[in-house]
Amino acid sequence: MTLVKDAERRRPRRWVLYLAAGLALCVAGPAAAGAGWVATKTVEADRGQPTPDAAANVFMLAVSSGEELGLRAALAPSRRDELVDEWRRIRGDITRTSPQPSKVSAGVFVVDDQGDDRAQVVTEVQAVWWGTVSMAGTPHAWRFETRRDGGGWRVWSVDPHPWCGGHVRAEACR
Repeated sequence: MTLVKDAERRRPRRWVLYLAAGLALCVAGPAAAGAGWVATKTVEADRGQPTPDAAANVFMLAVSSGEELGLRAALAPSRRDELVDEWRRIRGDITRTSPQPSKVSAGVFVVDDQGDDRAQVVTEVQAVWWGTVSMAGTPHAWRFETRRDGGGWRVWSVDPHPWCGGHVRAEACR
């Protein structure tokens, strides 16, 4: 008789099992949904940009902000390392400018469809300084060759106007 009472005491109550199962669903469901969303967005981000000007804009935003985040996905995979090196050279010239600009501004992106999933994008780029006196440099054209690749548009090549001796005086680059 004592063994039966001990066994009944050790057996978990059903409501505890239901509570544990409900709690597991409440925690695991949103976690699985979040992981699925992150995986989907990661795959979408690596597909390139929806338009040629969007790909060029990602490059210009990275030039202005100095952040490499998101840049690689907008670059052609076969030329990615070369284009990131070029981006770093441009950023190096910008950061050694004295005084350093507050931002690099791109104007309207003009797209010229070349056919065969290629497009040239041109935008006017200028340096902008904010401070006691706000001023902007002279705009100069930057050209991007973009190609449709993997379902989206990516930058294939960049032809920037020289920073030192172009956008700013050569003496302003230390």
